[in-house]
Amino acid sequence: MTKLSDLPRRTGRLKAVDGSPVRAELVTEICPVCGQAIDMSDIGQLLWHSTEDHEPIELDS
Repeated sequence: MTKLSDLPRRTGRLKAVDGSPVRAELVTEICPVCGQAIDMSDIGQLLWHSTEDHEPIELDS
């Protein structure tokens, strides 16, 4: 199983127009394939979940 630390990492946090951080619930979606929550600001997670045949990412502890 692929671990979160194996994926490319994002370079920065999303910010609102006024410069404040975007709340996590606004950038989280559920993957329709595996049912895992996806951080939409994380390019590695987006790329992983963009394929039709994938397993959930194993979260690092």
